[in-house]
Amino acid sequence: MDLVQQAGLDVADWPNYANGSSNPGANPKYCYEWALKEPGKLVVCNLWYRNMVETRDGAVEQRLMLRDSGDNKETNATRRERRSRMASLLGDAFRESLPVRVIVLDGQTRYETTDSKAKIKARALDPVAWAVTSIDASTGAVTLRRGVAPQRYSDQFSLPTPADGDATQRTATVTMRNRSTAVRLHVLCRAKGKCEYCNEAGFQLADGSVFLETHHIIPLSENGADSVENVVALCPNHHREAHYGQNAIAMRETLLANVRST
Repeated sequence: MDLVQQAGLDVADWPNYANGSSNPGANPKYCYEWALKEPGKLVVCNLWYRNMVETRDGAVEQRLMLRDSGDNKETNATRRERRSRMASLLGDAFRESLPVRVIVLDGQTRYETTDSKAKIKARALDPVAWAVTSIDASTGAVTLRRGVAPQRYSDQFSLPTPADGDATQRTATVTMRNRSTAVRLHVLCRAKGKCEYCNEAGFQLADGSVFLETHHIIPLSENGADSVENVVALCPNHHREAHYGQNAIAMRETLLANVRST
């Protein structure tokens, strides 16, 4: 609990259980979790020191497999739930560009003990923040890197609404369709700052975020789904071309094929 608090997470609720007055750090709602989140601020997670690797460029990374695949199957229901929550929170960190504070664990993992229970000898809060740099949607693999800032992305719906001008007023009836913020953020992260048609990088806004425009391949007006399979991130030129260009139909087929292959 002390390390979680040092990382910047609010622990005011930890004493709120039967024995909280004497041992708030043992609150089972929190103390066994592999990751915790302060909404809109940061994610805190536990990582084993022995699983950290140094990359060729001298950075430190860790790759986590947080989904059952092949021989990597979790049979214990409680651990499976904790792993699923950790995957969800690291996904939030990726989509919301939140920093990750890491509590480094040393000792024996459950795979190295006879009773299948981890034996932690030491914990320390890494003073350097980490970031989730990639998530493989097909395998559930999550990569975290030490000492990098989370990349932020923006689209046309992220921009501030400009003040009203002095144009002549008129009345019009239009149909407005709600768009899922989660879908837009997922697509922008999937694109990693590059147009999913031409692969050119988007430009940076004044706040440092990378700008691309999100586009429904099959328009909502044609009953297209508001889903990650039907939304792409495009540079402004190709977004306009996808709507109005003479090549728009061919672009639609190309974009659908590109999304299916990711």
